[in-house]
Amino acid sequence: DIILLDLYIPGSEPVENVRILKIKFPGKKIIIYTGGTSSVYSGIMADEGASGYLTKDLPHASLKAAIKKVYEGGTVFPPRVKSTPASEIIEQSEDQFSLSPLPKYALGLLLNGLSMKQISDNMHINRFKTNYLFRQIRKKAGVKDNLQLVIKMLKENISNVK
Repeated sequence: DIILLDLYIPGSEPVENVRILKIKFPGKKIIIYTGGTSSVYSGIMADEGASGYLTKDLPHASLKAAIKKVYEGGTVFPPRVKSTPASEIIEQSEDQFSLSPLPKYALGLLLNGLSMKQISDNMHINRFKTNYLFRQIRKKAGVKDNLQLVIKMLKENISNVK
């Protein structure tokens, strides 16, 4: 009845994992179970249709109670991060590249003027993962570095990242 899914599976994207499971097992509830504490991901997973987001440091009794709550139709998520999402920074346009929620969120932080270290800290992920996200974004945008990415967005008046 419930799929307990680790957030970090090597060689895969967490959001895509949830999307695939929602398609293959539409009646199943998904709980993300992770060693990470990023509430950025919890909000993204809630938006993708997961029923819960639990960290591995949760006491056994609390874990059981959370799984029972989801089984009974409830949801379990930590409070959401308070920050400006990319969709509020820039407006919608039809002719731009699309991004999954995590790279979109990271790009929004860059556009808010945060450094790579600040983005890593804000998202509670290591610098390696942050750099990987921006390599994906730059590849999709066809640019070589973050400065070119920002310049391209300004030049082409890209107003929203889908």
